[in-house]
Amino acid sequence: MQPVWEQVLDASRLGWLADHVIQDAAVFPAAGYIEMALAAGRALLGDGPLQLEDMDILKPLALPASGGWPRVNLRVDGADGSCEIASRQRDENTAHLRCRITRAEPTHRPADADLATTVWLAGELQR
Repeated sequence: MQPVWEQVLDASRLGWLADHVIQDAAVFPAAGYIEMALAAGRALLGDGPLQLEDMDILKPLALPASGGWPRVNLRVDGADGSCEIASRQRDENTAHLRCRITRAEPTHRPADADLATTVWLAGELQR
């Protein structure tokens, strides 16, 4: 079974979307896809750290200047966590993102880590 979330992406109600412009076109930001996938993961897997594996942004979601807002849907396969975000606009379906949502292993920072003096130089850790 694949849980599905669907919503019309009405940029007139989300004014900040018009400010995310690439080459003279308003596009849905990658951070939005990430948040959507993580929210779906929390709904399915509950609280705790999550991660997105093998994330591919396939095609930008261009937003129209007015009207004809795309219908965006997110599907997750509960068995393996595979996720796809797609849109339907003007009778055309387009996949925008694919990834896999999994639980993340908690990480522990070493007790002696001093982040203020830790610097990466030429790919090597310098203290």
